[in-house]
Amino acid sequence: GGVRSTCEHPDYAFPVLVNQHLPAGARGLVLAAVLAAMMSTLASAFNSSATLFTMDLYARARPQASPGEYVRVGRLATMGLAVVSMLWVPMIERLGESVYVYTQMANAVLAPPVFALFLLSLLVPSLNAAGGLLGMGLGHFVGLLRLTMCVLRGGCAVA
Repeated sequence: GGVRSTCEHPDYAFPVLVNQHLPAGARGLVLAAVLAAMMSTLASAFNSSATLFTMDLYARARPQASPGEYVRVGRLATMGLAVVSMLWVPMIERLGESVYVYTQMANAVLAPPVFALFLLSLLVPSLNAAGGLLGMGLGHFVGLLRLTMCVLRGGCAVA
């Protein structure tokens, strides 16, 4: 069980609600708020990812690089992430589900390795950084492989 919607396109629920039930001024305010939230979320995700790439990978490979070089690499990493994100959108559309369902699928893939590492670090005192990193990497690899297979098949049964 769970609540099933009879709405043919659940992604349209919010836009229809805003268009049909809010006055013109409030619609503009809601649109501005949604766009600001979306831009903030994307900017923080791209910035964090580019920083992780630049400081954790590139800086270790080239510790003698100048700060200007780190900035250039960070900008290139951000552009690369933006391109990969845009190329991934058609894959999301292949699922035929709502964006919310896809987001929940992605969270279901990415969250378990993080939770398992957190739980094991509390329960197993002998867990070291190398084991944790290996477990996290393998968990994410298997999860992303599953998500990719779901997208390529056009959906996944969620049990």
